[in-house]
Amino acid sequence: MTADQWNGQTWYIHETCRTRGKVSGSLHLLPSYDEYLLGYKDRTDVLPKEHYPKAFTNNGLFYPVILYEGQVIGNWNKSVKKGGKLIEHSCFQSEDFVDEEVLNQEKERYIHFLG
Repeated sequence: MTADQWNGQTWYIHETCRTRGKVSGSLHLLPSYDEYLLGYKDRTDVLPKEHYPKAFTNNGLFYPVILYEGQVIGNWNKSVKKGGKLIEHSCFQSEDFVDEEVLNQEKERYIHFLG
């Protein structure tokens, strides 16, 4: 394990961790209370502070979020309709562009996971 300084913070990185390049196009629907947000006090590396209230409350309630290329960009919600399960989403900013096909594939994958 190595220690790295970035943005005034010390990061401990395991030698198997990818530290170069960027994973492009990766999209995930994270459930409420996922450790990606829950595990850190300072979440500004993955979520701008002005969007904190859209991802969690001051009382500790965390919402399901959309993770795109390492950044939290929106919320999603599962509902059960007459025709089956449906996942709706909203982005925090209008300029957050996600390929709809990739997003729909992830929604289908999550619905399949739920059974």
